[in-house]
Amino acid sequence: MNPLPPDRRLQEARVAYETGDLRQAIRIIQYRLSENPEDGRAWELCGLIHYAAGHFLESLAALEQATTRVPLRPSGGSVLLIPMPGLANRNWLEICWCI
Repeated sequence: MNPLPPDRRLQEARVAYETGDLRQAIRIIQYRLSENPEDGRAWELCGLIHYAAGHFLESLAALEQATTRVPLRPSGGSVLLIPMPGLANRNWLEICWCI
């Protein structure tokens, strides 16, 4: 991947997410997080991307990481309020331990 300023990489991931190119968005955001695992906004976007892709456990894990670094924006916080298929009957503690 070519070197880009960190904010630019986050913008590229957001554009890919918003245009529905979720595979590209995941690739870019994972690279961004490998550069800076403390970037709360990148974790939040990662959670949104994974949710849109139907990767619900990954979405929860990423949003959990985001909440430890930044206050979630309404879009990130609202994902946590939406019932996620396959997780309704699971114990929250069990979900947290498998991440």
